[in-house]
Amino acid sequence: MKIAKILAGLLVIVLLLAGCEQTGGTLTSSPPASPGANSGTTADRGAVLYTIGDKSFYEDDFRFWVIRALEYAQVSAEGEIDWNESDGSGMTLADFVKNEAVQSSKVFKVVEDKAKELGLPLTAEEKDYLDNIRANVLTQYFDNDLEMLEQYLNDYAMTDEMLRYQEEIPILYNKIIDEIIGPGGEKISDGDILAWGAENGVVRAKHILFKTKSDDRITPLSEDLIAFAKETADNLYAELSEISDRAQLLSTYDIKMQDMSEDPGKISNPDGYQFMPGSMREAFTATVQGLDEYEISPPVDIEDGYSIMLRLPLDPNMTVIDSSGGAAILREMVAGIQMNDLIDAWTNEMSVEFTDAFNNIDLNKLLGK
Repeated sequence: MKIAKILAGLLVIVLLLAGCEQTGGTLTSSPPASPGANSGTTADRGAVLYTIGDKSFYEDDFRFWVIRALEYAQVSAEGEIDWNESDGSGMTLADFVKNEAVQSSKVFKVVEDKAKELGLPLTAEEKDYLDNIRANVLTQYFDNDLEMLEQYLNDYAMTDEMLRYQEEIPILYNKIIDEIIGPGGEKISDGDILAWGAENGVVRAKHILFKTKSDDRITPLSEDLIAFAKETADNLYAELSEISDRAQLLSTYDIKMQDMSEDPGKISNPDGYQFMPGSMREAFTATVQGLDEYEISPPVDIEDGYSIMLRLPLDPNMTVIDSSGGAAILREMVAGIQMNDLIDAWTNEMSVEFTDAFNNIDLNKLLGK
């Protein structure tokens, strides 16, 4: 079980965005999520548990968010649940789930309110899509398998209204993104992107590799081949060091990289590697960090072989490799972080009024146990 390891604000954003995917160039969402709409009677939807602004959240809304929070805590909603379980942080599973359920519904409400504030209505096409949500989702995500869709909705305690709301909020969220930071962060200045990269240790470099290990990156080559690799690297470094003109150095370096480097990534990464700390071998990262822009390093043993590195300026529109091995365009990465920060700030400003029903809620009963 994960409790303290999942930050409240982070999980909320994940719940909002986890279903988003690129479809035909338009960012859409995939199930599930839940509304906190004021339609239906209290008898139909259970007791009101809390209100956020002008919206009341009922037990049937909360049931969905609880199931999702359990999912993120890696606890099955089926069978017996130990609500008093803790990972040592002092927070029980029950407290974690209730907190995350409320936070998630707050984010949806924040997006809904912010879209109204910014004057970002749904288009006629979007309204038509949402008005026919069951048919559209059945075709788009479930290959017209009605039984599978019904099972899915049942597993997550979702009504058609909930499904509609889940699809609507990511649409509004993307409108907010386009309005504030632009698609892909195009409204963020290059200077701000580069400043963020520098502050967070992002660096960029090309390198020319002379291998000292076989293709498995484990088995060393013969001593003669290793010595030859070192001699070749030293000679090339001496040649490059004689070039004082930057343009000539960059041109010569690129030619030598394509002709001599044994780095298998040189074809797919002709502009070098842009990366965060922890994503590359330690010797490689430390060497690049110690260079000035457009400075080359002497041959450095980076375990795979001897590397001559050339540090380059950051590129705001180039992919960045993070410490987990994932990759994203630097501009889009910064845009996502800025939007997360805004959502967190807006969410923190929004107050929640809880009812006695929330304070006395029985989570097992809520889940029909």
